[in-house]
Amino acid sequence: MTDKPINMTRPLDLTHEKRNVGPQRIQRPLYVDLLPTCNNACPAGENIQAWLAHAQAGRFKEAWQ
Repeated sequence: MTDKPINMTRPLDLTHEKRNVGPQRIQRPLYVDLLPTCNNACPAGENIQAWLAHAQAGRFKEAWQ
Protein backbone atom coordinates (compact mmCIF):
# COMPACT_ATOMS: atom_id res chain seq x y z
CA MET A 1 0.00 0.00 0.00
CA THR A 2 3.00 2.29 0.21
CA ASP A 3 3.75 2.00 -3.50
CA LYS A 4 3.41 5.22 -5.48
CA PRO A 5 0.83 5.23 -8.28
CA ILE A 6 2.21 4.89 -11.78
CA ASN A 7 2.13 8.05 -13.87
CA MET A 8 0.64 6.94 -17.20
CA THR A 9 0.94 10.26 -19.04
CA ARG A 10 3.88 10.49 -21.35
CA PRO A 11 6.08 13.61 -21.31
CA LEU A 12 5.43 16.12 -24.08
CA ASP A 13 7.94 16.44 -26.88
CA LEU A 14 8.00 20.24 -27.10
CA THR A 15 10.42 20.29 -30.01
CA HIS A 16 8.25 18.44 -32.53
CA GLU A 17 4.62 18.76 -31.48
CA LYS A 18 2.54 21.43 -33.19
CA ARG A 19 -0.33 21.76 -30.73
CA ASN A 20 0.50 25.26 -29.41
CA VAL A 21 1.79 23.90 -26.12
CA GLY A 22 4.96 24.67 -24.31
CA PRO A 23 7.36 27.57 -24.61
CA GLN A 24 7.06 28.08 -28.36
CA ARG A 25 5.71 31.55 -29.05
CA ILE A 26 4.27 31.99 -32.52
CA GLN A 27 1.71 34.72 -31.83
CA ARG A 28 2.77 38.25 -31.03
CA PRO A 29 0.70 41.01 -29.43
CA LEU A 30 -0.53 43.73 -31.74
CA TYR A 31 -0.25 47.24 -30.35
CA VAL A 32 -2.66 49.74 -31.86
CA ASP A 33 -2.24 53.47 -31.37
CA LEU A 34 -5.77 54.77 -30.84
CA LEU A 35 -7.00 58.22 -29.92
CA PRO A 36 -8.31 58.61 -26.39
CA THR A 37 -12.03 59.01 -25.92
CA CYS A 38 -11.56 62.47 -24.42
CA ASN A 39 -10.48 63.83 -27.84
CA ASN A 40 -14.06 63.71 -29.10
CA ALA A 41 -15.63 64.62 -25.76
CA CYS A 42 -13.48 67.66 -24.92
CA PRO A 43 -15.91 70.52 -24.21
CA ALA A 44 -13.27 73.11 -25.13
CA GLY A 45 -12.36 71.38 -28.40
CA GLU A 46 -8.66 71.33 -27.51
CA ASN A 47 -6.09 69.02 -29.09
CA ILE A 48 -4.82 67.73 -25.77
CA GLN A 49 -2.26 65.35 -27.24
CA ALA A 50 -0.59 68.18 -29.16
CA TRP A 51 -0.23 70.52 -26.21
CA LEU A 52 1.01 67.68 -24.00
CA ALA A 53 3.64 66.86 -26.63
CA HIS A 54 4.74 70.53 -26.72
CA ALA A 55 4.90 70.70 -22.92
CA GLN A 56 6.88 67.46 -22.73
CA ALA A 57 9.38 68.83 -25.26
CA GLY A 58 9.80 71.99 -23.16
CA ARG A 59 7.95 74.27 -25.62
CA PHE A 60 5.57 75.70 -23.01
CA LYS A 61 4.65 78.85 -24.94
CA GLU A 62 3.53 76.80 -27.96
CA ALA A 63 1.60 74.48 -25.67
CA TRP A 64 -0.15 77.46 -24.10
CA GLN A 65 -1.16 78.91 -27.48
